[in-house]
Amino acid sequence: KDADSNGYYYHYDMESDTASFSGRSATVSASSDFYKGSKGLSCTGREAEWNGIQIPLDYTTFKAGEEYSFAAAFKGKEDATFKMTLQYNDGTETKYAEVASAATAAGSWVMLSNSNYKIPAGASDLTLVFETTDSLCEFSIDEVIMAKAGTKVDGPQGQKLVTQSSVRGDLDGDERITIADLSV
Repeated sequence: KDADSNGYYYHYDMESDTASFSGRSATVSASSDFYKGSKGLSCTGREAEWNGIQIPLDYTTFKAGEEYSFAAAFKGKEDATFKMTLQYNDGTETKYAEVASAATAAGSWVMLSNSNYKIPAGASDLTLVFETTDSLCEFSIDEVIMAKAGTKVDGPQGQKLVTQSSVRGDLDGDERITIADLSV
């Protein structure tokens, strides 16, 4: 498959063409929770972090040992770290490799992207998986893009998670006491 003028092989805006996506031990459905347009794809009924959404990769476009750009916008119902994973067979067993991950606060969209992801040499049966690493929350994806290596995809940056600081009185999580801690 040839890339379009943006360098995209595939651009799923979730407005109509979602038939290639399926649930990975979860339920996938069209959703009014979207980043762009009027629809997203939601994932519910998750019982493990690896439960999520998956899409097989076209073996005539995506080849082992070559680099590609992958991106997708994620939004969860809880604070979570979202991950895109490549599931593949190395000739002996099924393997899983992280393509990209990012954390964001509940209700905030974040774009996961890797503009130069190299598919492992010898890999076959490629499937791109959308999941979490630390939460069983329901989530939505939108703007899934698979493109030529080096293609940059801009998108939402998410909202920084405020973590428990080891510095007493540090309310904004920057590991020091500043005037900002008084306004949190």
